[in-house]
Amino acid sequence: MKEQYINNDYYEICLDREKNRSYITLRGYWPNLDVVPNLEQDFLSVPKRLHREYTSLLDLREFKTPGQDVMSMFIKIENENAKINVRKKAARIVTQPLEKLAADRVGKDAGVKASAAFFNTVEDAEAWLDQ
Repeated sequence: MKEQYINNDYYEICLDREKNRSYITLRGYWPNLDVVPNLEQDFLSVPKRLHREYTSLLDLREFKTPGQDVMSMFIKIENENAKINVRKKAARIVTQPLEKLAADRVGKDAGVKASAAFFNTVEDAEAWLDQ
């Protein structure tokens, strides 16, 4: 059962412990880290609340490519999460080409080893993660 863990104007994090899955929705434009002061702390707490080889669904449909310091923080978070826990599969919902490029860059720059795929709908992403 999916439970809301964190919710603010810029992101929502839900956890489903039965599926061992995180659901993260990013919203709006983040010009710099000042608008998301708890980003690092909040995102690094996610793998600590799930078991090894968890899956994640990242919804970027309402998100705009952020400023450079935010992108650098996402890369740092991905690197730190890899040390804490192993993510088995990551589904990203992206409908805008620029946001897809940005999400792909974070994964590549962080050297994420999880199987990752892009989707246009939540349903398609869930079906892939459930396989």
